[in-house]
Amino acid sequence: MLVVSELVTNAINHGYVVGHLLDLRLAILEDGSLLVDVSDPLPDPPDFGAVCFPGEDEERGRGLRLIRELGADLWWFLRQERGGKTVRAHIPAPGTPIRTPARSADSNRCTSRRYAHGSQPAPAPALPVDRAARRTVP
Repeated sequence: MLVVSELVTNAINHGYVVGHLLDLRLAILEDGSLLVDVSDPLPDPPDFGAVCFPGEDEERGRGLRLIRELGADLWWFLRQERGGKTVRAHIPAPGTPIRTPARSADSNRCTSRRYAHGSQPAPAPALPVDRAARRTVP
């Protein structure tokens, strides 16, 4: 729930356009891992290259780092059908070791760091979808 909340909040704060919907899609894969897709109408890339460690009194700036610390890989891709982009989090199956980003020496700075797929769009992995039910087919 926390990963979904952070990604949807980011989409609202950085990708919301009046009159357009944000899309949320969840899919459990055969290996037990979870994909969380949040789509917005803007093609602007998310800043995956920056890892922020905001001060204790700051209310923003922890979302993507928090998602990574929970063990998720993040990437994004452009949507072909309706335009815009999708940010995807892949949460490994339970029991998978968690990798965390290294903490900066200055905990209030953002440091540039590359993660899975960097900040370039990745091709959208194909998942079978039952269009009538609008759900991912296992």
